[in-house]
Amino acid sequence: MYERVNLSIDANVHVGKVLSRGHSLAKLLSRHPGLGTGEVFSFLPPDVEPAATRQFTRGGIAQADESEGHLVTFIHDFLTSGEGKLCIFQDALSATGAAGSSPTGIKTLTYRREVYRCLSEGDEREGIRQTIQRAQTLPRFLAVLTSLPKGEGLYYESQPATLKLLSNLADRAEKIIVGAYNGEGHLIWNKP
Repeated sequence: MYERVNLSIDANVHVGKVLSRGHSLAKLLSRHPGLGTGEVFSFLPPDVEPAATRQFTRGGIAQADESEGHLVTFIHDFLTSGEGKLCIFQDALSATGAAGSSPTGIKTLTYRREVYRCLSEGDEREGIRQTIQRAQTLPRFLAVLTSLPKGEGLYYESQPATLKLLSNLADRAEKIIVGAYNGEGHLIWNKP
């Protein structure tokens, strides 16, 4: 069974580096005022050496399927914790209009040529798992757990997102998830 491992400030720096190389939403998130001070943790095996937990780009310390299971539960718990909760994934390999950019059953949000996969309250664990797998791109796996103000909604696929919408999602970010450990795990930043 994996356990939650709190990480050093080096993890905050790594999250910032991943965000700086991402699409528009990631760049907006990289300016979040709490990025340097928020807590960062990962789900890891209990016997991992502390030095290995700081090697964010190296693998060999976790099993990807076990890490994914913890991530599915973590996202599901967030989505069911209140009204308007969202999980937005950057799909770094897809572009709007490209074949396969809108897979059946996965909510999609676009901005210019960028594609984002979306989850909301009511999405079940298997749908969360499929969305994670669709958006899992090395080395830049990125998801944000955020929310919209009461009464607002997203118009998936029917109209493109605006920079203002992406900015609102970034401003309201509660958690940021980035890939780590060579695709075997994730770093999760919590808003301070």
